Amino acid sequence: MAIHAARQTMQTLNASMEALAVLGAALNLAAGQQKADAAISNRIHNVVATLDGGLLDGISEDDADILFSLIRSFFRQALDLIKNPGRGAEWSFDDPVILQAQGKGSRGLVELIAEHVSGSPALAERFKQPGKFLDIGSGTGWISMEVAARWPALHVDGLDVFKPALALAAENLAASDVADR
Repeated sequence: MAIHAARQTMQTLNASMEALAVLGAALNLAAGQQKADAAISNRIHNVVATLDGGLLDGISEDDADILFSLIRSFFRQALDLIKNPGRGAEWSFDDPVILQAQGKGSRGLVELIAEHVSGSPALAERFKQPGKFLDIGSGTGWISMEVAARWPALHVDGLDVFKPALALAAENLAASDVADR
């Protein structure tokens, strides 16, 4: 009897996992990261429409990339737990895919900062003036680069102690249009 109950629970959870995977695939396509055969693309979008008919309406390529990155990170972290259930409880991933996905996904925080800044005329004016922005715990540097791109007058300093993330941040920054700031 126990195996039947466990199997039923697994099937229920699998449906959620597969729905998240299809949403991730749709976001990956919307972000322009990959192309798919029209028939496959239509099936992906039909499944997403069953989740919420307007879920992807108005999603920019950049927003799709942010959300896709988070889903990618969720799956990689889950797979790591399956492979290594005896790992420590702390968050200590050095997998570059997870680090980059977390970093790219965190860029969405800059939009929240921008909303707050735009709500205060004095703060909005301050962000237009030369100054510094400190990103503590900058990880792979995606928030720092997003801030530098959004507010060209600011010089951004990103600080972190995690060497695997810092190595990726250096690569990301070198490939960016904001390396000078």
